[in-house]
Amino acid sequence: MKKSINIGLILFLLFQACSSPENTSEIVENPLPTDTPDSEIMPSPPPPEEKNSTENDKKEENPPPEEKKEVNNQEVIKEALQILENPSEEVVKCIDNDVYGLYEQVKNGFTPDDYEAQVVLNCFSNPEYYGPIDGTSSSPPPNPVEDGENKEEENNNPPPASDEGVYEDYDNFYTYFGGPSNPEQREYLTYQYLGATDQNSIAETEAIFFGQAYPSDLTNFNNALYLSGWLQKTCPYDAANLGEIKDLGLVIDYNTPGITAIPMNDPGFFSRDKGLETLADPSAVMLEDGTIALYFTGDHRASNQSSRWVTTSAITTVSDSISFQIESDYDLLTRLNWKNVFNENGNWTTYGALGVQDVSTWYKWSSTDGLTWTGETSLLTADQISEKRTSNGYTSEGTASAYVTKISNSEYYAVFTGYREDFEQPSGTDMNGDGVVSGEYVIIYTSSDGATWSYHDIFHGGSEGTITKTASGYYVFTSTTGCTYLSSDAKNWGYGFNAMLYGSIGDLGSSTLLDDGWRLVFGTSSNEGIPLKASKITVSLIDEKYLQPMKSYIPSIDEIEVPYEFNY
Repeated sequence: MKKSINIGLILFLLFQACSSPENTSEIVENPLPTDTPDSEIMPSPPPPEEKNSTENDKKEENPPPEEKKEVNNQEVIKEALQILENPSEEVVKCIDNDVYGLYEQVKNGFTPDDYEAQVVLNCFSNPEYYGPIDGTSSSPPPNPVEDGENKEEENNNPPPASDEGVYEDYDNFYTYFGGPSNPEQREYLTYQYLGATDQNSIAETEAIFFGQAYPSDLTNFNNALYLSGWLQKTCPYDAANLGEIKDLGLVIDYNTPGITAIPMNDPGFFSRDKGLETLADPSAVMLEDGTIALYFTGDHRASNQSSRWVTTSAITTVSDSISFQIESDYDLLTRLNWKNVFNENGNWTTYGALGVQDVSTWYKWSSTDGLTWTGETSLLTADQISEKRTSNGYTSEGTASAYVTKISNSEYYAVFTGYREDFEQPSGTDMNGDGVVSGEYVIIYTSSDGATWSYHDIFHGGSEGTITKTASGYYVFTSTTGCTYLSSDAKNWGYGFNAMLYGSIGDLGSSTLLDDGWRLVFGTSSNEGIPLKASKITVSLIDEKYLQPMKSYIPSIDEIEVPYEFNY
């Protein structure tokens, strides 16, 4: 779960005990700097406060096990659910110190995982197990303290942290950003770091983010952060130091005259052929007269028929009014997923994926008018792409869908999608049976002619992305992480900026460069339509720190530019 923690809580967490009693000796072996007293790093948890007879009786009925190493996971979850039927306020606050809002979620039908269940048992045994209770429960916040009321409780609830004076309160990059927000991500990171996902291993990883210990193997830990995709999601740099973004609203929605598609939340959605019922995957092409032609899936008149939309006037600057109308219907070769359409001097090219017997193949087509498509060429199959997927530790996928960009006549990039292992599966589903749910990623291919493609690299952390290039020669990667990355070689990417700039914004659509240097970016919102944003990189001289490869570099606290938010 994602959790914003104020400065006061972080300071309390620095004094908390390890997640498991068995871990105490292990964590002490990796202490904070020697000028920090051991007693401040790993204090022994205080004994539980004496409770009234009713609560003592309840503990007798449901005694928490002293050792949980070999206990059946379902038994732990069952016992936790029994405790959460009527927990004390102190127990709820203790749980919130580690897994915020768990009690409220269970009340609404949520079933905790093994880790969350163990937190409940630990808190039931000792309500201060995860550090001093901060007074913030999952229930609505208390009313403001009036004069004459207990000021000690007020002091336990410091005001939210401001941006000013935040950074010096954190020792390092790990404590500043915190750890992954859900159990699957925590397990995947721990698996990359320690090769295991048991509770002791997860507790060792958590201690690093809570400032209780430094990694015992710094190089291995940083590599695990990179391979798990966690570094890619931190985005420590401020996008305002790189460029600008404008929100231009929806250019086409489900109420636009002539649209036949229906939104994903419509009752008729489930009766339509999947992949063709909603507005998605737009591709924009600048025509010779300055108008913009827009192709997108979902708007089908008949079985294999769609339409091309064009702007009602030429578009040269970001301030021009943009509206679309239907230009012409055209027949599709088959039901394909358009990703990118290009037009240069009357030569039209498009890339898309076709599914044949549950195996997707990536194709290229050509056209003389952008309406009648011929020259079908098979480029890559899902099996070929999955060889790179599996060799990098991910599951094989039967898809070959990519976002293509043309940098020059001799440089193309194709970014193939790659989703979490449990994508469109029940949460936590381990598809390949290796004991861990792998994270998101993309596979990048490159070409010198748009026809012959070769493997270039893998990017961990995002499931889709696109690559462009600035006029000053820096590659720009925009990802579903919500960040923008820079590189000198389209392989060694620096840390991300906290916004999606230049390449794609929103749900990764297609972009068109205007005369004034702004790039129009058409996206996908399955229940609303096609949103339009504009982005522009305004800085020509890039600071070297933005190009430091994240795979081999950890920023200092002083180099972090984004407002503070602790995620866990």
